[in-house]
Amino acid sequence: MTQPPAALLDAQALAALGPLLALGGGCVLLMLLIAARRSHGLQACMAAAVLLLALAVTLAAPLTPELTPLLRFDAWARALTLLFVLLGLGLLPLFRHWLRQWPASLATPREEAYLLLLLAVFGAAVLGGARHAASLLLGLETMTLALFALIGYPRRGAAALEATLKYLLLSAAASATLLLGMALLYAATGRLDFAGWVATPAAEGSLARAGGLLLLGGLGFKLSLVPFHLWTPEVYAGAPAPVSATLSALAKAAVVGLLLRLAPALDTSMLAALALLSIVGGNLLALRSTELKRLLAFSSIAQLGYLLVPLLLGGALAGEAVWLNLAAYGLATLAAFALPTLLPAPEGGERQRLADYRGLYAQSPALALLLALTLLSLAGIPLTLGFPAKLYVLLAAVEAQAWWLLGGVLLGSAVGLYYYLRWTLTLFAAPEPDEPAPDSTASAGSGAAPTAGATAPATTAPATTAPATTAPATPWGGDVLLLLGVLALGLLGLGLWPQPLLNALTGL
Repeated sequence: MTQPPAALLDAQALAALGPLLALGGGCVLLMLLIAARRSHGLQACMAAAVLLLALAVTLAAPLTPELTPLLRFDAWARALTLLFVLLGLGLLPLFRHWLRQWPASLATPREEAYLLLLLAVFGAAVLGGARHAASLLLGLETMTLALFALIGYPRRGAAALEATLKYLLLSAAASATLLLGMALLYAATGRLDFAGWVATPAAEGSLARAGGLLLLGGLGFKLSLVPFHLWTPEVYAGAPAPVSATLSALAKAAVVGLLLRLAPALDTSMLAALALLSIVGGNLLALRSTELKRLLAFSSIAQLGYLLVPLLLGGALAGEAVWLNLAAYGLATLAAFALPTLLPAPEGGERQRLADYRGLYAQSPALALLLALTLLSLAGIPLTLGFPAKLYVLLAAVEAQAWWLLGGVLLGSAVGLYYYLRWTLTLFAAPEPDEPAPDSTASAGSGAAPTAGATAPATTAPATTAPATTAPATPWGGDVLLLLGVLALGLLGLGLWPQPLLNALTGL
């Protein structure tokens, strides 16, 4: 008598798939809801409910290291999924405030932006649990396609459409490089799962070495590592500020989570060289930046370089260093991109130039203090979360006796201190309303809510000569105030006492 076939997924496996099912099912329900009834507030609440459900399911799901041939849900996958969902919840108020500024007469719909945000979080969660080349491509391309649409969401803005085209073309080249690297690794190992790649180090065989280098090149583009960084300032400046925050925080955290799995299969010396180049290059490029989003783009290059140091060195402190840096980077990124979202320029668009933020403390003390706290955290100043994060990176380098990487981190931190403090002091300087405007404002208004009937490119908006206004054009909602409070508390409170965060990560 033949036995009935065993179930592909038992109850525990289905429960472990709960976070992906919640996010994927939420995307489908939100799409159906948009088709049935368009309501900006209703769709925003639905997106928040989906993310909260995914958060609860992730905490309750049982750990299953070998969930399917394509996916796993181990402790790292749970921690990464929690990070992605929390980042999605942090981005949601910024999206809602940005979309509330759109005129009712504008033909471009608003509700699909929430669907695209959920799709990006879903793709990131798939990457966090990937254990096979197929799931890697599925998660990465799902997230990337959602980002394409978000960057060009304000269809009437020339800068946003230009940024979309640049990201599309360069990302396609990066995906092709990634696929070629996978093909060479398959030729060298005969396997497409990560375990097979890790079992054959890059140093063994020319095919494995070439495949690892191409794989690292494709992932280096997604992380904006030097020399794959050229797209970053252009796309950040052209995209709306909440979308730039999604690119900087969510997308890069997802690729870092993938690197946690693949690091043993990659060329360690090449990864170390990319980390050092990114630390030095990112900080040097940021020195002369006079626009906030371009500054944050160059800063993100350096911050990812810092994060790669403990990841490639390993050791007892590596895990804590990676997670502290991910938390500090995520909180600081959300806080930094909240400012251009919440403070529109007098002529419309986003405040970009350094002069736009001069004397901000006199007009909006709370936002000025939050931005100052963010910049100080990115610089690694004591009493902020960036300090223990940077300290753990240094300790990991000392533990591994990687003195040249230690020197690079110290040099990059010293250079970064200059421009972070320059922007911080500008916030508290006396405003200069009579300051002449520069000849060009290449990214002014690039990511702002477009006005109905506008046909001129966003890049032709005149530069502002007035200091920051006392209140934004659109009133803040309670969700925005809650987000700002959580960000300030996280950057300052966890900087003073990071042990609760480390204990929580150990518990996961």
